[in-house]
Amino acid sequence: MKNILLSEAALGYLMHRGKPVIDQEGNPVRLCEGLWDRMTHDALKNVLAARDTPFKGKPRHSNHPYLLTGIAVCGNCHSRLYTQTSSDVPPRYVCTARNKGWPSAAHCRPAPLIRVHLLDEAVERWFLRTYGDGAIYETVYDPGNGVAERIAEVQATRERLRADREAGLYDASDDQAWFRER
Repeated sequence: MKNILLSEAALGYLMHRGKPVIDQEGNPVRLCEGLWDRMTHDALKNVLAARDTPFKGKPRHSNHPYLLTGIAVCGNCHSRLYTQTSSDVPPRYVCTARNKGWPSAAHCRPAPLIRVHLLDEAVERWFLRTYGDGAIYETVYDPGNGVAERIAEVQATRERLRADREAGLYDASDDQAWFRER
């Protein structure tokens, strides 16, 4: 999925070995309208690059849609509650700090446990009673006239051409004379 999002093929370009195919004028060959514009593509690249960092003390997320996973804490020792599931008992939030030998949970007896649906319903009732129904705001973007997108396209093409020149793909002597004149 990440490769699909990062590929410039999503911009509608004909691709070969991970790079856009270039026409006679030095522009990428566009096969169709892109899924998104260049600015969105660059934003996706930035977001996905930021997600490549390894976990730094963050708890692992549960695969289950429990409302308070990673949020609920024990009322006795204030440690994080974990979810336990089994085939014969409904899912529940439990405090496992005493079992792990944490000093802060030495007096956490009996280890608190509550069924997931009971705690989730109680928190949902409290939240709706406290905050109620709120206004929903929607951000609507005006696509504009496309000038910013075209500028981003030209800058990306220029960077690609500079990289090709530095790689030695355009080293003809008549090109050098033309570049000196320009």
